[in-house]
Amino acid sequence: MKKAKDKKKRAIDAEINRALLDDFDKFNALIHRRWKEMIYYAVAIVAVVAVVAFVFSYRNNQQSKAENVLANATTEEDLIKAIDQYGKYEAADFARLKLARIYIDKNEFAKAAEQFKKVAANTPSKDLQERMQLDSAYLLEKENKIQEAFAAFKLIGDAADNSVAVRAEAYYGAGRLSIVLKDNANAQIYLEQVKTLGNAVEGGNFYSELAIALLAEIK
Repeated sequence: MKKAKDKKKRAIDAEINRALLDDFDKFNALIHRRWKEMIYYAVAIVAVVAVVAFVFSYRNNQQSKAENVLANATTEEDLIKAIDQYGKYEAADFARLKLARIYIDKNEFAKAAEQFKKVAANTPSKDLQERMQLDSAYLLEKENKIQEAFAAFKLIGDAADNSVAVRAEAYYGAGRLSIVLKDNANAQIYLEQVKTLGNAVEGGNFYSELAIALLAEIK
């Protein structure tokens, strides 16, 4: 009985060994037939990874270079040149606003408005939108469109989703122009709003201090 069991076990072990050897032989045969193809695939994968890494690195370098050039441009000539060269980058919109402010100071209002249109067309970030709205209100004021400028400042200040600092600046503009429009009652309301918003900011707010000084003049 024991001999029969041993014989059966040896037969099973031999079958397992044959199966393993068959699989090994098949694997070796596959490697032998496909080794060139497998090398080609390996080289192709390495090449693709290298290209992707190069493109990623190049884009990062280009973006960093563009941001530096656009941030450091301050004169009208430098800003125009930087925007022409790197206009597709997001930082170019900040440069366009800087250029618009230069045009406003030079009373070239149509050129300033054109820069605002270009920024708006690019679906700017929230911060950029707020800055553009404020600059657009200042543009109206410079054009002596006082009532329109007042309305623009008030609209920005009333927007609860705008940042506290932007709302404070806008309400200060609305209060200041209310005085120009000889409406001291509303001027006081808007300037008090500036004070309230300033209290909500740690360390106060620059426009809060200006509002306090202006309130002292009209009371």
